Amino acid sequence: PADAGDFRLVDRRVVDSVTAMPEHRRYLRGMFAWVGYDQVGVHYVREARHAGVTKFPMRKMLAFAADGIVSFSTVPLRMTMTLGFVISAVSILAAIGGVIAKVGGFDVVPGWASIVVPMGVLGGVQLTVLGVIGEYIARIHDEVKQRPLYLGRDLLRSEIGP
Repeated sequence: PADAGDFRLVDRRVVDSVTAMPEHRRYLRGMFAWVGYDQVGVHYVREARHAGVTKFPMRKMLAFAADGIVSFSTVPLRMTMTLGFVISAVSILAAIGGVIAKVGGFDVVPGWASIVVPMGVLGGVQLTVLGVIGEYIARIHDEVKQRPLYLGRDLLRSEIGP
């Protein structure tokens, strides 16, 4: 929720689910959301700070945001891979455009295509490969965190024997 604080009243089952995760760098906001129990916001009027200054400078806020992104998202890795594909495609289109311009008799800067196009294609390929490697590392990261596959709220036992 917007403007949410980092404090909460939590049921014992939720605490047990979160503390059962053996992660070392705990992004608790994400972990409480990840376990999937119902959450209810409690609205209140927050008074202005009367004294002192925050002990949470911009550097720590950025590190906190990075922890949240790295712990719960692979979007930046996939964006890198997509950007690599786009750069490669644009470079190939530029090569085709250069050939068409040369054949069409337009003034073309000598050597432009032979320098810019390979640089663009190779840069795009590098970003794509970096994204693929990052995807493998993200999967390793997920395995190392050892989060449970399932969280059960209740255990139901059958009274019917075998």
